Amino acid sequence: MSIPLIKRKPKILLVCKIAISIIILWFLIHSTQLKPELFTQLFHQPLLSLEVVLVLLSLIVIGAWRWQILNASQDIHLSFIKTLSATYLGAAFNYVLPGSVGGDLIRMYYVFKKKPQKKGSAMLSVFFDRVMGFVAVFLIICLIALFKMDTVMQHPQLFYLLSICTVFCFSILSIFLILLFLPGKVNFLGWFSRRSSVLASFLPARNNFRLSKAVFCKCLLTSILSQVLMVCAVLLIARIMNLPPIAFSDYALAMGMTQIVNLIPITPGGVGIGEMMFAHTLQLLNPGAVGAFATIFFTYRIISIVTYLPGVVFYIPRFILLKQQAEVS
Repeated sequence: MSIPLIKRKPKILLVCKIAISIIILWFLIHSTQLKPELFTQLFHQPLLSLEVVLVLLSLIVIGAWRWQILNASQDIHLSFIKTLSATYLGAAFNYVLPGSVGGDLIRMYYVFKKKPQKKGSAMLSVFFDRVMGFVAVFLIICLIALFKMDTVMQHPQLFYLLSICTVFCFSILSIFLILLFLPGKVNFLGWFSRRSSVLASFLPARNNFRLSKAVFCKCLLTSILSQVLMVCAVLLIARIMNLPPIAFSDYALAMGMTQIVNLIPITPGGVGIGEMMFAHTLQLLNPGAVGAFATIFFTYRIISIVTYLPGVVFYIPRFILLKQQAEVS
């Protein structure tokens, strides 16, 4: 393979992902699952639309508090305002950039500049913050699936997807708890570190990383609260668009499944495939309901971008200044 082709490969992959996303969105529009004309309802009910924005902003506050707890447990002391600023900017990048980890890199970069001696701990605090969010998603999915077992068993597709989520849930929880509470008795990271220079460089920080049970419980509860608020935002959007009433638990299950599908790097940020999973899950759980359910999650994306985009506008110059100061020093 020629060098120019190798350099163009990431761009080619991105173009392919965008094309797939456009095709899926086109399919959803023509199958009446995605109706752009419903977006105008947001302007007809401004108070409810404002409530959605406030819910999304509250997610930033909760996320910042959780991350501050994790940082403080590792002796990384940042003011809540600074933590909130970095969290808000990170959320903006998660929605603006193709993918869902750009915001994590921004948060790590922010701590690196403020606490350069705590790079390893900062990276791990961001990692555990992300893990706690995933664990909350899996727990909610598993709990709702248990209460809806009869419905799940009637739909093989839903059953298989939920089975995979259950396996992930117990696997991640088991590994996370072992690393958290039995760090001295687990040494398999040493095996990986001998084969990965990246892991080897951060292994000492992992050995010093500690979380009390109280911090663990606080982080898990705040992550679950964030998931509940996300479902509340989706319910508000459905109400604005006058879509058929659906149970809170069904929306929670669909939201969780959608977040998992968004992790699959088929389209940029899961655009298209996430909307399709959201609508398909609701249809399986409510076969008699008819509505443009994909529009709900797509609208959730749009409102999130509008809500978090000012973070890029206001804070990018600040990060450029930090970078210039670092280059001068």
